[in-house]
Amino acid sequence: MCTVATRICIVEGCEDDATAARGYCPKHYQRLRLTGTTDDPVLINKGKTCSIEDCERPAYAKGICAMHNQRRLKIGDPRKTNRISYHGVQCFIPHCGLRAEAKGMCMKHYANFNLHFSRGNIDSMEQYIQLKERECGVARCKQDQVENGICQYHNQDFKRQLAKSKVKDIAEYIKKKGKGEV
Repeated sequence: MCTVATRICIVEGCEDDATAARGYCPKHYQRLRLTGTTDDPVLINKGKTCSIEDCERPAYAKGICAMHNQRRLKIGDPRKTNRISYHGVQCFIPHCGLRAEAKGMCMKHYANFNLHFSRGNIDSMEQYIQLKERECGVARCKQDQVENGICQYHNQDFKRQLAKSKVKDIAEYIKKKGKGEV
């Protein structure tokens, strides 16, 4: 009976079969190919901190922490973030006025956009904006607009409030109605 001699990985301390190229086991061959060394990445970074300025997190890979490594992989530069600052910007959805936090929208509209998108009601941001432009401008009212950017019910109520001098214009009515003041 003929037996085939198995080769052992050439990395010191490794007892795995050298089934990959150049006398390495698959694990060490992949490390060598990807990082240029067969050393265990955990041991390479053990006891070190992130090399990015003002970061005290433990090093995870390539001398940087896990957060900076993710930025390096996703963006290409561990020092940059992908975030857009919406400081002082209002939600671009008509009649909203809340602070923008994601994709130019307040969190309420951003969550609502994701809900409509995940359900297949809309395919794009443009369709969502068209959907929102058709809705009544009063908070939580989903009826279609008829006049003044509000539905028929709220338009009639606005005219009553205007006649009673409780509101001066449509913007004040929408704001007060949203707060439950009229």
